[in-house]
Amino acid sequence: MNSSVGSEIVTGFIEEVEGYLPDMSRCLQTLQQDRAHRPSLAELHRITHTIKGAAAMVGLDDLSGIGEVLEKVMENILGASLALDDETITLLGNATQRIDSYCMMQRAGKPDEGQLFQQTIAEIEEKLCKSTVESCDIEGSSENCNPETILFEEREESIEEEPSITEASPDALDNDLGLAEGFSEEDTDDFFSDAGSLFDETSSPVSPVSPVEEAIDDDLLFQDVAEEEDDLFGSAVMEPSEISEEVPGFGGIEQTGQTDQDNTGAEDIDPELLECFREETEEHLENIDSCLNSFGIDITDSVELTPSTKETLHSLRRSVHTLKGAAAVIGIEQVAAWGHDFEDFLDWLHDEARRLDPPTVAALRDGADLLASLAEEPTSPTEQRKQRIIAQFEGITELFPQTLRERAVRMR
Repeated sequence: MNSSVGSEIVTGFIEEVEGYLPDMSRCLQTLQQDRAHRPSLAELHRITHTIKGAAAMVGLDDLSGIGEVLEKVMENILGASLALDDETITLLGNATQRIDSYCMMQRAGKPDEGQLFQQTIAEIEEKLCKSTVESCDIEGSSENCNPETILFEEREESIEEEPSITEASPDALDNDLGLAEGFSEEDTDDFFSDAGSLFDETSSPVSPVSPVEEAIDDDLLFQDVAEEEDDLFGSAVMEPSEISEEVPGFGGIEQTGQTDQDNTGAEDIDPELLECFREETEEHLENIDSCLNSFGIDITDSVELTPSTKETLHSLRRSVHTLKGAAAVIGIEQVAAWGHDFEDFLDWLHDEARRLDPPTVAALRDGADLLASLAEEPTSPTEQRKQRIIAQFEGITELFPQTLRERAVRMR
């Protein structure tokens, strides 16, 4: 990656972080009034987790460290080992202001050089020590219970496991980080907005999870796509060949004679990035399969969408969304394009649908199977399957082509 591209990616990420700050402040204001408002707690956990992972990937270790210690606070609150008292809310509010200051310093070309991270660590160490003094006495080892020691050990492990984007191969990343034909540098920046990184965590609705993860996932309802559309991986990513003037079908795909074999194949991708993508693909496809299995058991007739159903939809859509964005970033266009169409249908289920029935579940299963096939072999011929599944989507809703038409007009 050349220096100009690296600078643009970091600048774009800083802009994304600044976009999180109003949401963090809003959540804290809500929690000031209602300490039991778990959706706000879950949202704060999601944001801090995103900042931690994505900042590490772009080489902003100080900001990643801030995200990590704040994530630790949120995990302790959600796990009921740390009280959400006035002192904790003040600590979180001050940390939010420091992140804002950090972003302004980055924009001004005056990096923090670690002071902000150290100050946040000191405050969190004091707070966590107060909440863990009893367990420390039981263990009999103050060193093992020292939050600073634990946090630094975890942070060192995460830094070793997640190499910085700015340290990767220049030639490989120039080709792979969202700069392939059809994906702009803006789209690369969007990669960090929702899932935060290629290493987004997934949770299965039917698999055993820790109490903290379960509490988080129970509160992460399907978010309003209309409000978030500008921040989605591929909300503004469509190939010119995918949008015709007439927008003839669900996917907005016009037959242009281009074959699947014309698209980027696995052999064209940097091996290390491809290996990361395949590892994450396996996890997300397993989560998608678990969600669909849950629907298969529960949806035996037409039923109204319930909060529980929307939670499963959210988990399903989150995995599709992450796979789409990861594929776009490293240049696997076939996966990104189908992930875009598949996610559009999931968006419609949230925005317009009121009920869920077995035919819709079957269409979701077909869409997921195609996504899995493309992830395994991006250049496999799938055009007929795409059109058949798109026809299924159109059969479920006749209004969706208009939605795509409006999206296409906005892009011009």
